[in-house]
Amino acid sequence: MAKFGTRSFWKSFSKTHWEKSPVVFKNVSSDISSIGADEIFRLLVKYCDLARKNDSMDGLKFYVDGVRLEPFEAIEHLPITKDKSLTGYHRRMSKLFSDYGLVCDKLIQAMKGPDEALRLKVYRFANDLYEFSGVPNRFSEIGLYLGNYRKTPFGVHVDKCGVISIPVVGRKKFRLWSPDVIGRHPELIESFQYDEFKNVSELLTCKTGDIAYWPSSHWHIAEGDGSFSATWSIGVWVDQTTTDLATKLISAHVEKTIRKALGGKSEKTSHSPGRMPRELNDAAEALSKMSKKDIKRIFEKWWIDHSKTAAFKRDDDEMPPSTSNL
Repeated sequence: MAKFGTRSFWKSFSKTHWEKSPVVFKNVSSDISSIGADEIFRLLVKYCDLARKNDSMDGLKFYVDGVRLEPFEAIEHLPITKDKSLTGYHRRMSKLFSDYGLVCDKLIQAMKGPDEALRLKVYRFANDLYEFSGVPNRFSEIGLYLGNYRKTPFGVHVDKCGVISIPVVGRKKFRLWSPDVIGRHPELIESFQYDEFKNVSELLTCKTGDIAYWPSSHWHIAEGDGSFSATWSIGVWVDQTTTDLATKLISAHVEKTIRKALGGKSEKTSHSPGRMPRELNDAAEALSKMSKKDIKRIFEKWWIDHSKTAAFKRDDDEMPPSTSNL
């Protein structure tokens, strides 16, 4: 395969691996792999500072012994500047917990101001991939997963996004099963006991400098030996059809149009029998004024906004349920 990150590489990768098979690329040298532990720590502290300011754990999850802490407990255990590094944060946490994990799935929101250059690196990387794989109908996102946990807290799971995982501290192992195996052995779902199924799994082992990939269809669980690791990833959500996307965009516009036509008065849920309610007539009248040009404009606006952010998740995007590559 061609050198990682080149057009030839992405062409070959998309043909051979994208949404087909897992792979680990060893000792990668590229713009994306140059985003190291120091940059990730700075971004994480920036986002956690915002979380503390807003007294909110939005975009953050903290696990102890496989159990997710409540936000009011977890917010006390987020990284701070005085930790100085990801390993410094681990030293502080390891004095409190023998098994913990932290997830931040909104790290890209910290890539602003002085860190805008990092965001542009991510955008360029994604756009190079999209040239051959296609732009996702939903979105892409950045996740960060760190800690010394021995297994993903929610067992064997699937995220419905293609994952590109980039370790920045330590070594990470991901055990994967194809959807065919899960179909034959549904008892694997959310399981922690899978020794008898290891022979039908694939184990990806990657260290700092490597980059791993697995398709959206593959079920997986992270495995650890109690040592500290930190990885960040790009998840590309491919679980939304064009039909679903178009329906969602139009539905949102239809709802807005109807609410405006009814002057915001749409609480009444029952009507007298006989003649059609006036409210429905008003709604029909408002919707009848929509033209083909209006509908096309709705789609074009979404596409322009989507392209400007390299399809990365915006605050108004809908997040699929139960997501994490911990």
